[in-house]
Amino acid sequence: MVLESVPIFKSSSSVIQTISTSKIPISQSPEAETLRGQSGLGNSSDGNNDEESSNIIVYPNPTQSELQIYFPQSEGTVQIEIFDMASVQVLNMQQNLQNGKAILPVTSLTPGIYNIRIQQNHKVEYSKFIKN
Repeated sequence: MVLESVPIFKSSSSVIQTISTSKIPISQSPEAETLRGQSGLGNSSDGNNDEESSNIIVYPNPTQSELQIYFPQSEGTVQIEIFDMASVQVLNMQQNLQNGKAILPVTSLTPGIYNIRIQQNHKVEYSKFIKN
């Protein structure tokens, strides 16, 4: 933690009070610790930090025509839902994984940021992507 003195000005030339503030590097803040287990754009986990978590990989991100979702060491059927930023479902489909990969056509979506909800074998994962 770094302490810093910050002057408070009454006008452009006179200091009326000096206060001390603290700066915490973002990597050490409580919020950063909370965010470490959460997804960023393109990758996701179910929020658990155990060894059973299987991160998915979403690419290319951003995309224009199709989105590929890679599920390491997974096969079978997945339920994929895509929501816009107003939480309106814009796509709902089931897909059989081919070599652990699902390919989604997204050309019909308007440009923006979307949330993805993926369910496989009673496990739900989330991610985000950008449509150009």
